[in-house]
Amino acid sequence: MRINSSLQESNDSLTRDNVGLRATNDSLTRDNASLRESNDGLQAHNDSLTRDNAGLRESNEGLTRDTDDLRASNVSLRHDSREDALTRVMNRRGLDQDCPAFVRTHANLILISVDINDFKLFNDIFGHHIGDQLLKALAEEFRALVPEDDILARSGGDEFALVIANPTEAWMHKASDFFNRVHSFEFEGVRYTYSLSAGFAAYPEQTDSLETLFRMADSALYHAKMLAKDKFFKYAPEMDNDLRMSLGFNARGLASTAPGAMLIFKAAGSHELLFANTLCAEFFGYPSVSDFMNAERSLSHLVSQDDVDQVDRHIADQVAQPDLHGQTCVSYRVQCGDGRTRTVLAVERMSLNEHFGYIFHAFLFDPAFVGEGLGA
Repeated sequence: MRINSSLQESNDSLTRDNVGLRATNDSLTRDNASLRESNDGLQAHNDSLTRDNAGLRESNEGLTRDTDDLRASNVSLRHDSREDALTRVMNRRGLDQDCPAFVRTHANLILISVDINDFKLFNDIFGHHIGDQLLKALAEEFRALVPEDDILARSGGDEFALVIANPTEAWMHKASDFFNRVHSFEFEGVRYTYSLSAGFAAYPEQTDSLETLFRMADSALYHAKMLAKDKFFKYAPEMDNDLRMSLGFNARGLASTAPGAMLIFKAAGSHELLFANTLCAEFFGYPSVSDFMNAERSLSHLVSQDDVDQVDRHIADQVAQPDLHGQTCVSYRVQCGDGRTRTVLAVERMSLNEHFGYIFHAFLFDPAFVGEGLGA
């Protein structure tokens, strides 16, 4: 019995241990499940962080690209703000920004102010789109003339500025030839010609003030445009007395107040009429200049048919030997707008025009009026 009782007690102990072990196993199983669930949560969170990190990296790369693009765009805008869009040379803003430093870093330099002669007339005759082509062609010519490290700028509508450091005598001769010759360019199969005027001042030889340097160069430019046969001048103090107000007297204004009928016509062909003043229209019996120009169009149409051959020979003789003729007088009959035929005395001078070739400027008078004036 004692043995049986002992076995029973041992069995009960083992049963209790088994129950305890099962409880422990169940607890461990629950803990393991909880840990697995926690691990799954941590993995999901880690995956989420990984995705967020990838998204942030992609966003950061995008922001870096945007920053680079903005930086490049800013450089481009800064460049564009200093460059003339048509000619692709420096504009006035770039000129004003760069000139002070350029002057400080060079012991000697010259500033050249350049202007295209009769640019407004060129635009009126051929159109602004051809004028734009002229500006582009001139900019290309300047690029070949101006040393690479010096300054070339379009300072205004048809005005350019050149700042040349330490110009040599050879370069100055080259520049003089450049500004005194007739220039040309071709566009859509048509060749166009134009000329320039230029004036320059020297730093520090003539002034150590940049503002004064510009003023001096402009004075030399006005001198070349208004008073000189040559078209490239160095500033001299007497140029300040060139009566700059004369710039306000344009050809049309002078013609409108001229003391006689003024007519300009081509030497070639049928002698196309290019200009007439109000007195000329009145002289031929027309109410306005536009009526006169639209009706007549050429000297050959205006001159009486009986005198056309005589006038053609006179013009041909002038063109054949231009150096032998100055101012000439010729008399011929014309057909007026009201049907009358009248005799005119034409005081003429021929000149070579860069746009039209040989042209004639003529003042037309009534011979009787001239006779009365001479008799008086």
